[in-house]
Amino acid sequence: MSELHNNYTTPLAHAVVTLQGITGQIYGFTAFPLAAPINGAGICILVRPPEDPAAFAPSYWTPLYVRGSQAMGDRATMPRGIIEQARRMGATHVLVHFCDRGEDARRAIAEDLVAALRPPLNAEGRRTAA
Repeated sequence: MSELHNNYTTPLAHAVVTLQGITGQIYGFTAFPLAAPINGAGICILVRPPEDPAAFAPSYWTPLYVRGSQAMGDRATMPRGIIEQARRMGATHVLVHFCDRGEDARRAIAEDLVAALRPPLNAEGRRTAA
């Protein structure tokens, strides 16, 4: 892991981002450091900064894992080892979209984003990244 990733803070211009799902729906996210205490229902995306900070395509953040949850701050609801895998891949932050419209809405948003972003630690990619 590079020194850039070890001491990384959220650049102000990238603290709030929008991401588009495969359906064309746009969702707003707020970036928090990976260790931040996040409470509430919503969708979280484990992300890393780009290898080249000057790069910006299609988003500043590189998504590694997407998950909808009733309790995002409860690390026990994450699949075993997923946070450690994401850290090994350079994860420094989590993007959060708060959503208290129910489990079906969170699941639909997460599936929409997984289809569009294709994060390596979701589904098939998780086995190969381990």
